[in-house]
Amino acid sequence: MSIILKDTSLKNSTSGNFTYRDVNLNLNGRQPVTSVVVDDLFAITESMRNILTIKKGSRFLNRSFGNELSEYMFEPITEELGKSLGDDLAETLKQETRIVVQEVNVTVDKAEGIYELDIIFTVPTLSQSDISMQVDFAMNQGLTF
Repeated sequence: MSIILKDTSLKNSTSGNFTYRDVNLNLNGRQPVTSVVVDDLFAITESMRNILTIKKGSRFLNRSFGNELSEYMFEPITEELGKSLGDDLAETLKQETRIVVQEVNVTVDKAEGIYELDIIFTVPTLSQSDISMQVDFAMNQGLTF
């Protein structure tokens, strides 16, 4: 599945004050690595990206990590399937325990062959609320951010 982050407004902390810190694993060559470590909200969204791009069962030491969203690929685009995809995406993101998914809004675009998903979530420990992450799910290529 191809992954492209649409919301580039998420920035790493420059103040040195952070709650969460992680290693920047964005080594795909399409986006420049600007920092070896990422903080707070950026670290959490990178974790969400990992959960949504790794097929469940593929991590040797953690077989329950990841998702089963690939089962939606090559299926007809319908409102019902879009709702089911949104529900499964929200359930999958429960693996990221630092967030609370408020809602997943799904827009069906039959002409383009994609579902546009808008994930609204909060990060209670960071006092961050109503954060939005946009994800497209194309029936022939999977998720794009």
